[in-house]
Amino acid sequence: LFGFLREKRFAEEFLRSSGLFFSSRDGAPVALFRDRVVFPIGNSRGEIVGFGGRSLGNPQGPKYLNTPETAYFRKGELLFGEPGALQAVRKAGRFLLVEGYMDVLACSQSGVPGALAPLGTALTPEQVRLLKRFAPAGLLAFDADEAGARAAQRAIQLCEQADLTVEVVELAGGKDPAEILESGGPEALHKSLKYPITSFQFLLQAARARHDPGTP
Repeated sequence: LFGFLREKRFAEEFLRSSGLFFSSRDGAPVALFRDRVVFPIGNSRGEIVGFGGRSLGNPQGPKYLNTPETAYFRKGELLFGEPGALQAVRKAGRFLLVEGYMDVLACSQSGVPGALAPLGTALTPEQVRLLKRFAPAGLLAFDADEAGARAAQRAIQLCEQADLTVEVVELAGGKDPAEILESGGPEALHKSLKYPITSFQFLLQAARARHDPGTP
């Protein structure tokens, strides 16, 4: 990649500071996203400002990796989505927040517009403010496991603090949207998203699961 971009007349100093490379022991630049599927990450204006990479089975390093923080790439202020996702959110008046890159792509493949995901981290107040610029309400469709439930509870708190109305999609069988698309096709994913519950119902169910409702 370094040689290819040098042939395209990018300066070596610029490439070394781009976040796409790190230096090996002998000082040679090594591609940060080697052996990974790479996802381009855009801002609200549609400009590509960074990348995310998912490991293709290489056990070295984390499963997901993002471009290092720069002046124009702050992952806590950005959301991953298909090109035009935020415009689709504005048109629908409602966002769909999922957990990961593959879930966004699954929604897009199934004809569900406007799906967005945090960049491999917990939802932040800055990301919630970005959502609020485009819609007053939304759906949360996080993984149906314990970690997904905790993420949904945090997202509900942040959204309600920002006066955003959110409902929660209950994904059956501990699956995420990508797994539902793979096992049941687009119809199964559409059906899963069709009947959300209110945020209060979700929080009440979560509390009843943690505590014995038969005692004060």
